[in-house]
Amino acid sequence: MQGCVRVGLWLVVLAASLAAKETEVLFDGKGVEQWDTARDQARLRREFAASEVKQSSEPDALLWRFVSKGVTFNDLFLRKPVKRRFDVVRVRVRNEGAALTFAAKVRDASGAEWSANLVRLAPSREWQQVEFPWQAWRPAPWSSDRDGKLDFPLSYFTLIAFGIEPGVE
Repeated sequence: MQGCVRVGLWLVVLAASLAAKETEVLFDGKGVEQWDTARDQARLRREFAASEVKQSSEPDALLWRFVSKGVTFNDLFLRKPVKRRFDVVRVRVRNEGAALTFAAKVRDASGAEWSANLVRLAPSREWQQVEFPWQAWRPAPWSSDRDGKLDFPLSYFTLIAFGIEPGVE
């Protein structure tokens, strides 16, 4: 399928004992029903000429395809709690569509939204690894956090596609 983003998601956590690194898989390419756009059907029709999130196989992945009618960003929420601190969130991506900028955000236990670094993704048939390291997370500009601490558990993880052009898949 052309014009889509394929996604796999890993969280690298620091284990409590012996400071050993562990990898916690948040999404293994199966169960795409855990993901949603947080937009109702009326808003999707108003903002996008096409919008789909579906399962792919070989390899297992989420296919995220959209064509904007004018909005310049799109969100994709993973409704899965993150219970402990991490060192880095790694997202495995194959951007088969137009170039875009990827970002991430989470909602912490206090209700504040936090965001991380921006990563530019060129179109590619190859898998790329995008990283959102612990040190890059800050309270999002549109949110506020009373104590300046990322409070666990996190209620969701969100990928954000920025810089999307209207009419381009």
